[in-house]
Amino acid sequence: MLAPLDIFKLQDGTYVWKAAADSFELAKSKVEELAAKAPGEYMIFSQTTGNKIVIKPDGLPEPGTASASLHGS
Repeated sequence: MLAPLDIFKLQDGTYVWKAAADSFELAKSKVEELAAKAPGEYMIFSQTTGNKIVIKPDGLPEPGTASASLHGS
């Protein structure tokens, strides 16, 4: 089974796939790990709900997004 969350990094105006995760907590941890090596804007995308959260370079979600939105709540 494929992991339900995909992690992308914004590069040259396009999101490029970087990793997958089985939970939101694992996805956040992976974004932190990736951002430590390559700072920038990341997106966590839910294959289950189609929702996404954009993580800005300062490590904060884009205004108006919340972790619950990934779960369809």
